[in-house]
Amino acid sequence: MRGLIFALLLAAIYAGSCGGNCISDDCPKCYCGESINKVDVEKVCKMAEWDQRCCNCIVENSSGGNANAVNATAKYTEVGLFLIDKMFWGYCNQGKAPCSFQSNLMCAMRIYIWGKRWHAWNAAKKCNCY
Repeated sequence: MRGLIFALLLAAIYAGSCGGNCISDDCPKCYCGESINKVDVEKVCKMAEWDQRCCNCIVENSSGGNANAVNATAKYTEVGLFLIDKMFWGYCNQGKAPCSFQSNLMCAMRIYIWGKRWHAWNAAKKCNCY
């Protein structure tokens, strides 16, 4: 009986949170699945030629290093390690949510090169990287 109550309580906690991937805790859709995928942020940031301090800070403050993170509000939907905004999905991933590690990194690189800086990320100001 205790197991059933615990399972129901856990299901209620994770409802809308995509198994812990939903940063806003009220995601209408689990774009990147329901399992957390923590990655080595420093290693990922070294895969591109950009400011390493800014990359590390932005990723840590955006997704916390979870490659399956989702942040959804009434105004925007962002996914993946770099929390790529839905408005960029067509530009960098043929209109699909860039949930795979590779597609999210490629989108981040394209957006960074396009803007020549980190201004497209919400965490840029907090990280002093705009």
